[in-house]
Formats: sequence, C-alpha cells, structure tokens
Amino acid sequence: MSEYDGCYVMVRYNPAFWLVEDGERMLMKSPAEVRAHGLRKVVAVSAEELKAIPVKGKRRKLPKAVED
Repeated sequence: MSEYDGCYVMVRYNPAFWLVEDGERMLMKSPAEVRAHGLRKVVAVSAEELKAIPVKGKRRKLPKAVED
C-alpha cells in the first residue's frame, strides 16, 4: 500500500486533488466529490511521486503464464 493511503495528494501549484485508497489514486472532479469523501490530510508530492501511484482501475495486469 501507498504511504499516502487515506490522504489527498496534489502536485504543488496544480489544483487537482487525488484521493489515495488501497494504494490507488482517484481524481476528485469537484469540491462536492471531495466533501463526499470527507476531510482528510492533504500532502503535496512531486509529479514523479504522483505518477508512481497507480490510477484506480488501471493497475498493470500481470502477463499470463506461457502454456506448453
């Protein structure tokens, strides 16, 4: 799991907030959506750190085993 689980993350000077849960991030599209998920700690991260957290529903799939 991500060290940011349960927090909102954002890149400095970028207004987008991402909610991190279960090691995945989900874009908060409106202030109403942020309120619906509740108040949480906000952490400013670098763009590289943000990219390292997978987007919810887009985890890399493992390759299937090669059958003989």
